[in-house]
Amino acid sequence: MRIDSLKNKIKNILEKIDVKKNYKILIAGICAAVVLYCCTYFCIRRSQIVKALNKNTYTIFEEQESHFNNACDETGYERRKTVHALPYDTVAAKLDVNAESAILINADTGDILYEKNADEVIPPASMTKIFLMYTVFQKIKRGDATLDDIVPLPEETWASHMPPHSSLMFLGKNQTVTLRELMQGLAVCSGNDASHAIALYLFGSEQNFIDEVNEEIKKCGLEKTKIVEPSGYSEENVTTAREMAAFARIYVTKYPESLTDYHSLKKFIYPKKENIAKEDIGKPAQDLSRGHPDSIWSGLEQQNTNKLLKTLEGCDGIKTGYIDESGYNLSLTCIRNGERYISVTMKGPGGRYADGDPLRQKDGTTLMEFAFGNFTEIKPDKKILTVFNTPVLATKNKEFGKANTVLLKIPYEINTVVPKFFNGDEVDANRDLRCEIDKPRYIFGTVKAGQRFGTIKVFVKDVLIEEVPLVAFSDVEKNSGIIARLFDRIIVKTIK
Repeated sequence: MRIDSLKNKIKNILEKIDVKKNYKILIAGICAAVVLYCCTYFCIRRSQIVKALNKNTYTIFEEQESHFNNACDETGYERRKTVHALPYDTVAAKLDVNAESAILINADTGDILYEKNADEVIPPASMTKIFLMYTVFQKIKRGDATLDDIVPLPEETWASHMPPHSSLMFLGKNQTVTLRELMQGLAVCSGNDASHAIALYLFGSEQNFIDEVNEEIKKCGLEKTKIVEPSGYSEENVTTAREMAAFARIYVTKYPESLTDYHSLKKFIYPKKENIAKEDIGKPAQDLSRGHPDSIWSGLEQQNTNKLLKTLEGCDGIKTGYIDESGYNLSLTCIRNGERYISVTMKGPGGRYADGDPLRQKDGTTLMEFAFGNFTEIKPDKKILTVFNTPVLATKNKEFGKANTVLLKIPYEINTVVPKFFNGDEVDANRDLRCEIDKPRYIFGTVKAGQRFGTIKVFVKDVLIEEVPLVAFSDVEKNSGIIARLFDRIIVKTIK
């Protein structure tokens, strides 16, 4: 009854209104309401945009950080995949390097400080084992293996079945060995037997390893590198000094534990008593000794093939290599005062180990001392802001009139390498370093994480050293309403 009564009252009111006579009043009222709404929206929206322009606080959530990092990798901002020439003019260094092919880079920036025939295709020899170790770390990261896994040793992985003159860990029948020990055997004594054991265990077959490692090589942007077996014994494994340095940079940056836990070890003892089956303790091991008269179970101590670990300050890796077709190779890295450099020398001369290895060490020392003696790293991000809160207009937001914001961030730490003396003057970071920030006052429309919206330019003594992109930290969806987008365009024109 109440509803019927209400309907009747509304009907009576409408009958009393003469629409034809009062339509102008109705239209005027509607227009006034629209104008009032627009003015109110304009004022509220403008106030919110002004607040967004002046907002300096922000919160970074872990899930956003992961999304941001993935987006940056996909859009190519992950600089660890490249090595590149210095962005400023320098006089080419004249160094006494015996190897036919060589390169020296800064590990943080990828800047090339010296090169010599760096694109010549050469077998990496036992430096191939770095690629194998990288794939092992990848497997462990994915949860496909652990370092404490007990690795079976089929007969084809025993030391007695390796080619003549192989570097060996001395794997043998009935031994119990962990993946961690095999990795140490790879890094320290360059065991060919260890490389085959790992490849068979983790990949099921050497062909599966070859397929996977070459796929990883492609992902790293290496075009001239190809691996055909895991130990480096074959001359059909090929790379260049440039690509070897680029890969070494990826390897030690992504898996720094490779240096601390493996490549920096100065010696390795194997097999220990726990590696030998009880029934084999006390038996002669002539089939495994390869010229070593002591019984294998007593533990054979081998020194790291990289002798510079003992003589070069800061040296903590990486890997030597030699076959007749490659000469004496060395991937080398050193760190001093937080600065890391990587060098690769290939086709080093020397008919005998007693001749070739000292020359290899000499080349590595020459390159590293040149790097530390003539260059220094500067980290300008300690002097400037590297995160900027930026309004995003014409975007959806649940709160009426509220302006979205997005963080603009650098996708990697700003490190730059400069000569210690620039144009004859010693570089002073506090005096000679400056940065120019080019970023939008606001962003209009859809934003995707990893999308570039600005640049930070780094100068030393007015010479452009580096350009670092400023990219969006998160996604923001565009507002589908035409009126709302139009209002935002008008509003920002009124804000100085």
